[in-house]
Amino acid sequence: MIRGPIAGVACLALSAAMTLTVACADDGGDSNSNQSVLVTLTRLEQGSLPSVVTGYGTIGAANSGRRTIMAPESAVVGAIFVRLGERVPAGAPLMRLAPSPASAASYSQARSALAVARQLVASTGKLVALHLATAQDLASARKSESDARAQLRALDEVGAAGPNVVRAPFPAIVTALTAAPGAIVTEGAPLMDLAAPGHLVLTVGVVPGQAAAIAPNDSAAVTLIGGGASATGRVTVRGNVAAADTGLVPVDISLPPGKFLPGEMAE
Repeated sequence: MIRGPIAGVACLALSAAMTLTVACADDGGDSNSNQSVLVTLTRLEQGSLPSVVTGYGTIGAANSGRRTIMAPESAVVGAIFVRLGERVPAGAPLMRLAPSPASAASYSQARSALAVARQLVASTGKLVALHLATAQDLASARKSESDARAQLRALDEVGAAGPNVVRAPFPAIVTALTAAPGAIVTEGAPLMDLAAPGHLVLTVGVVPGQAAAIAPNDSAAVTLIGGGASATGRVTVRGNVAAADTGLVPVDISLPPGKFLPGEMAE
């Protein structure tokens, strides 16, 4: 079979509102073979591709959702009502503290001091009425009584009067237990750590050269190491100092509630 030369192609271009329609027809072909192609034109805009930085870290409570329960007074740890990792509601009992021997003695001395101060006020008042004491003497006696009452009230507030039950200040997860039943703890000693489940963050370490590209409110894709849950978070804090032990810059990423657990590793 001998084919003739290919016929020329006539093209008609129509442009309207950034849309270009091209119709092409083969002069030597069937009229039913006419085809049209819809082409959309887009204006060029200057921009840049996002810079992706990867970091690894541990999920924990944000500073606003973290609380360390400390001993209000020298005490003996009694029963502990929670376990590590347990989730408790607000007001739930955490542990029972009993006054230490030193605290019990201080409370007893404070009660005796208040009783003596009251008797001094009464006797000084009688002497003033008999012109055997001055108003200044009575004012000093009342001052002593006020000081003794304040001391006793302070000891009452920290639980020196008897066993005291420590309760959760907010709905929380127990992240650490640092006291054992029967231990004698001093004032200010840490007893346990609590974390609010709705205020979790992922703290990752980033090399200083890449950390400069990170800014607060940047989007972050968070995925558990080894697979599992994933979610989108936001950068809340980017450190400006590298950690002394790792040489990495810490970056905190906020997490949606209910997706992750404290202590999990993620990237």
